[in-house]
Amino acid sequence: MSLEQTFQQIQKKKFWQDKEMLFLVGESIFLNLMVWVYILINFLGANKSIILGREIILHRNILIGEIIGFWPKLLIYPLLGLGILLVNLFLIFYFYLRRQKKIVNLLAFGLLLVQVIFLFSVLLVIHF
Repeated sequence: MSLEQTFQQIQKKKFWQDKEMLFLVGESIFLNLMVWVYILINFLGANKSIILGREIILHRNILIGEIIGFWPKLLIYPLLGLGILLVNLFLIFYFYLRRQKKIVNLLAFGLLLVQVIFLFSVLLVIHF
């Protein structure tokens, strides 16, 4: 089955009319965009030459202490979130075509949960 035939089957199955699924996937995409925007707004200010070289605390641990690094390393959070989003969307489409609604719902809720965790992780790293 080609990719074009797969998309035609998804359209025939009325995936795009399932409001619950569209809300969960849309909210996940929105949260991933919020992580990108939040990081870039906080570190790409008016005076970019000073902020680009700014070091921040990336991780705190009782045993190791503080791990300090440059802020672009924070972009790993939205990149991982985007990767998980793409893989989950592929799996959601695959299982939706197989008519396994429980797995599709589990993947969609898991996707939303992962994006929320990444958003809170970035908020905690930047502000604490």
